[in-house]
Amino acid sequence: MGHDLANRLHCDFFDSDSEIVTRVGKPISEIFLDDGEAKFRALEKQIVAELIQKSDGVLSLGGGAILDSDTQSLIRSARTSGVAIVYLHILLTTAVPRVGLNKDRPMLLLNPRQQWNSLMESRRPIYEELASLSYSTDDAKAEDVASLIMNDLLNKTDLE
Repeated sequence: MGHDLANRLHCDFFDSDSEIVTRVGKPISEIFLDDGEAKFRALEKQIVAELIQKSDGVLSLGGGAILDSDTQSLIRSARTSGVAIVYLHILLTTAVPRVGLNKDRPMLLLNPRQQWNSLMESRRPIYEELASLSYSTDDAKAEDVASLIMNDLLNKTDLE
């Protein structure tokens, strides 16, 4: 979806998880297993800060990036300066067929349904507080959500 939106807006697309994988040279699941979540989160924090500072395009963050208070501050600051912060939400029943619940999602390895519910319960209030725009992606195609976001960005002057 981020790629589609960036193409429509004629700007660059950045993905923090992809950048981490590129820099470390191994999948996120292996980083979690080999180095631990704390090391992954520290690297994620650093890369997200770099991407927020240098990006003037669409930036996709990993789901846990917003757990760090410094990252939250950077996001709030970007929003205050007029950057649209978009929260895309999805139900577990819709997410499973799209992305699966496999080894590439380290936070969902044990009891995926319970983990998903727990993660979302703790993260949702942060996502909602940081976002200037929010969309359900449950019954929507990526290109349709990208169109909605683009229309809202072009038609809104105040995203607060």
